[in-house]
Amino acid sequence: MPHSLFSKVVLISTLFHSTRAHMGAFAKGMYCLNGTSGSDNPDTNEAVFPVYNLPESQWWMHHDSGCDAFPPAPGDLLELPAGGTFTVEIAMNRAFTSLSYGGRRTTDWGDGKHHPEDYS
Repeated sequence: MPHSLFSKVVLISTLFHSTRAHMGAFAKGMYCLNGTSGSDNPDTNEAVFPVYNLPESQWWMHHDSGCDAFPPAPGDLLELPAGGTFTVEIAMNRAFTSLSYGGRRTTDWGDGKHHPEDYS
């Protein structure tokens, strides 16, 4: 493989490997809010696993990662009022929401990091 082509393949592979752009909507009334281990996992991200190319039987309710087996706690609901508003927190991990660590790891960004004003 020519050196320049090899360099491009390595660069592209590195970019794909380091890209983490999957985000999820976190709220008290969601399935697998605490993860899929059966105990509370404050760093859970199962709800944001990619479902691309999975059949409906696997992506629906994130069955492929087991989310459908972990419903919300009794009484925890996400009300979706007709014509009204509701609130969720968009993040790549529950740790970066107010639903984990008392909100200490939240930022204006869903990855929990701080970015400059002109970040895009």
